[in-house]
Amino acid sequence: ILHLPPAAITRDPEPPGPRPPANHLVMVGRLTALKGGEVLIDAMRLALTALVGPLSLTVLGEGPERLRWEQRARSRGIAARFSGWAAPAERNRIIRTANVLALPSLWPEPFGRAGLEAGAFGLPAVAFGVGGIPEWLRDGVNGHLAPGDPPTISGLAEAIVRALRDVTHYQALRRGALEAAQAVDPERHARVLLDVLQRAASAPQT
Repeated sequence: ILHLPPAAITRDPEPPGPRPPANHLVMVGRLTALKGGEVLIDAMRLALTALVGPLSLTVLGEGPERLRWEQRARSRGIAARFSGWAAPAERNRIIRTANVLALPSLWPEPFGRAGLEAGAFGLPAVAFGVGGIPEWLRDGVNGHLAPGDPPTISGLAEAIVRALRDVTHYQALRRGALEAAQAVDPERHARVLLDVLQRAASAPQT
């Protein structure tokens, strides 16, 4: 398996400095039912009982479920801002100010590259363990996984709480997120891919 590196991202060169979590989540992607936005909002409401202070959410993206998710957030008392598709500089600014990337996809994402793109800024992730997400999201290292068979509101809420409840653990997750992103770089990707192609080209013809 040759993972794609984060695109159009300049990684932070050093581990992120200490910063207490402020319970701000960000979600990036097309707003469709299988992306799990409603489940995330309900999970955030459930997580409130175990965290100090309110939870807030910024959603970067557009799609047919936007209005439904906006209504859901209001009905659940979750402070949510829907910013549409932001320009790269604005997207990066928002990611840098967030505390956790949420990837609540309910379908088997092939990879979920947004997690490594956020990790380039030291942002840990919470997600369901579906599809290719567990290939890069290691529970307790660069974020937390919720069980994906089946995905549940309570499981995602627990992952959010585990990521944010303890300041020391949260800082360790931030370092792990940056290290995971640094391990998947374009130069290494190109070298390994070229090697695979060269071996394929030189294989005996049958």
